[in-house]
Amino acid sequence: MDNQSALKWLSYLLVGISCYLTFSFQHLLWYVLAGICFLLAATIQIALSKDIRNDSPLLRKHVVPQRIYEYMPYLYIAFGVGLIKESILYYWQFCGLVLLVIGIRHIACRHVNRSKLPSKF
Repeated sequence: MDNQSALKWLSYLLVGISCYLTFSFQHLLWYVLAGICFLLAATIQIALSKDIRNDSPLLRKHVVPQRIYEYMPYLYIAFGVGLIKESILYYWQFCGLVLLVIGIRHIACRHVNRSKLPSKF
């Protein structure tokens, strides 16, 4: 197993740990630990995507700062999971589901754009 695939699986493991901690425990300390695991997983995924990037950042002018742009889909997912878990109103749970789907879609489209694979969306 090469270094990149090991890092990819580590990020998946960290997301799994984050989901387990979020849905299994009710204390603030566990939520903070889950957030740290998710942040580490997002950082690993962003670092790996920079290695396979085919679209040049010099060709476009960024309206949003690069770091915020890279973390936005992961923040959508984190807020979506938080809304689904903590909200008792169905409206907010639906909003959380929408944020979750939008975040996953952005990550998938970004991966396709950076690797120049045919899109599935």
